[in-house]
Amino acid sequence: MKKRKISCFCENEWEVEVPDSVDLDEEPGREAEILDGTFLSYRCEQCGKVLKPEFPMRIVSAKRGLELYLLPELERDSFSRGKAEYRLDDTERGRVVIGYPELVEKIKILRDGFDDRVVEIMKFYLLEKAQADESVRAYYFAKLSDSIELHIYGMREDEVGVSKVPLRIYEQIAGELEHKTNEEFFAPILEPPYVSIQKTYREAQK
Repeated sequence: MKKRKISCFCENEWEVEVPDSVDLDEEPGREAEILDGTFLSYRCEQCGKVLKPEFPMRIVSAKRGLELYLLPELERDSFSRGKAEYRLDDTERGRVVIGYPELVEKIKILRDGFDDRVVEIMKFYLLEKAQADESVRAYYFAKLSDSIELHIYGMREDEVGVSKVPLRIYEQIAGELEHKTNEEFFAPILEPPYVSIQKTYREAQK
């Protein structure tokens, strides 16, 4: 545990104890908290507002081969410059996630048995087709009977777009994955530990 300071909009400040790492095998209830958004939520005793600060944290599950390292969204630029600190034991299968939404997404992808590299390629094609700029983000949401549901943020103010991509598209991309990982364009996107179109999407739109 590490003590972290939280500052509310009402200017109230207090300290909380935040774990440096979470083992989902030892604390199975933590996964439900992450997925329902109650994990790392703190209520200000002065004004009652619920805050969701992001802190660096390692999240693992040996049973599922899951190893994630959460970096706060505020450290995205530092990570892109190679300045952010993180620790992963498995440099190939371990993943860095930046920001809470990416943490939730990655756990859902692995839980549902998908390859996150294939999902990122799907997201790229979806955003490219929509001619979205770098402010638009797509996230994996759920596995349906014959499709994968992705949610898109930023296309329209205060609206969430929903796209259901047929599973056959996922399977088609999965069959091309080895080739994609060697392509000049997709190689940086698929290179661990940060497997995400966010690494190069802005450059791709220029």
